[in-house]
Amino acid sequence: MKLPHLDPAWKTILRHAWSMWCVYFFLFLIVLEPICDTLLSMIAGSELPPAVRLGFSILDGLVALGAVYGRLIPQKQISGAQNG
Repeated sequence: MKLPHLDPAWKTILRHAWSMWCVYFFLFLIVLEPICDTLLSMIAGSELPPAVRLGFSILDGLVALGAVYGRLIPQKQISGAQNG
């Protein structure tokens, strides 16, 4: 069985790939929602309204789709683009 290997420019890929920026933003949104919910319950004694939760869910889905799209589009400034 052949083991996977990292691209030699993996640091550049993590810094510049659109798909990775979408993943970073997606993770930020995942962390932000419970923080907002906790702060709102501490300050106002209520939870996030359903419309806000729906907005977070829609934004999460759009960012995830953006990550998939960014993964499919080659970027010339990243070394992986020369392979395909």
